[in-house]
Amino acid sequence: MELTPVLHVLAIGGEHQLPHFLPVAFELDRRKEVKVRFFTLDQKGADAVNRLASRLGYPRPSTSILKLPAPIQWLIERTPLRKAEKVLRLVYWSQKLRNADALLSAERTSTILKRLPGRCPFFMHIPHGAGDRAIGFERRIKLFDEVLTLGRKDRQRMIDEGLVAQEHCHVVGPLKLASFTSAQKKTSLFGNGRPIILYNPHFHPVLGTFEDMAERFLQWATSQNDYNLVIAPHVRLAENWSSEKVANWTKRSISDKVIVDMGSSRSSDMTYTNASSIYCGDVSSQIYEFIARPRPCFFVDSNSIDWQSDPNFAMWHFGPTFDVDADIGAAIAEAVSTHSDYVERQRDAAISALEGIDCADDGVIAASRIIDRAAVLVAGLITDSRRQ
Repeated sequence: MELTPVLHVLAIGGEHQLPHFLPVAFELDRRKEVKVRFFTLDQKGADAVNRLASRLGYPRPSTSILKLPAPIQWLIERTPLRKAEKVLRLVYWSQKLRNADALLSAERTSTILKRLPGRCPFFMHIPHGAGDRAIGFERRIKLFDEVLTLGRKDRQRMIDEGLVAQEHCHVVGPLKLASFTSAQKKTSLFGNGRPIILYNPHFHPVLGTFEDMAERFLQWATSQNDYNLVIAPHVRLAENWSSEKVANWTKRSISDKVIVDMGSSRSSDMTYTNASSIYCGDVSSQIYEFIARPRPCFFVDSNSIDWQSDPNFAMWHFGPTFDVDADIGAAIAEAVSTHSDYVERQRDAAISALEGIDCADDGVIAASRIIDRAAVLVAGLITDSRRQ
């Protein structure tokens, strides 16, 4: 075993996940207290890791791509095995990946490494976001040795649901918010000074509202001159679309009135949540990034859900909720006029979900403190695991 602990970071869940956990890995790599190696599924993933490191002011990290032998890759591309491609890459690379003191991941397919025969190193998990959907609290979390949440809200729910013992669940803070708060310049999306509405539907096939609402939102936007509109769904909504379909939606943008973004980096780097004045969504966890600075929001229920006491829809208490066929202009007006009724609830929820923010100070985040504390915590967990 090397004198310096080795941490393998599995950056294999998509670009939108990276800001939620890579800042602590970059910081550990910079400090040289831990030897950090990054792993991605493809060159696109490696490029995304490098871009994020550069944007946050860190040196280019050491990155390996989980390539498969050409015959296996050929077979995957021509058979139903494509659905299991990530698992196959993890299994094929398992010996190399597990040759470390610790693993760090934001996704959970990688827990296959815990179930394969042989030794698996100490495995840490930082969830990508602070959303309320049940999928964020699924059983595979039990396979991690340590879980680091963004705030007290998720830590307590994981403990209450028996997913992790309290001594193995720690609050690390919102690394994404901390990183982008310190690195991001204010972006002017439109040149007319009108307030911006962000429509941020999820990709969930049942709970997501894009198919029901996007066209109606566009029609509403073109019929008025009081607001600008950004339609920026979760990046996974269009990941399997044809390039033609993506282009057809993107070209629906209207200069100085509407932006349609079907998955660029601005969809997940807080450009839109920072710039917008009003949020409309369904079940996307980006609502917590938005209410770090409390503002009006409203939600669309496309399934007549009995949600009021369901923790999976806790976010719907941050503003009024409407049926999918509600009048959009009226919904916006109600969200604005009733915002004062929800400010305290938003503020309390944000502080509980995103440890280290201060909503009373306009959503300011002590960025360096959060990242430093996270790096110290992770390094300490790795060191302690080596002693056991």
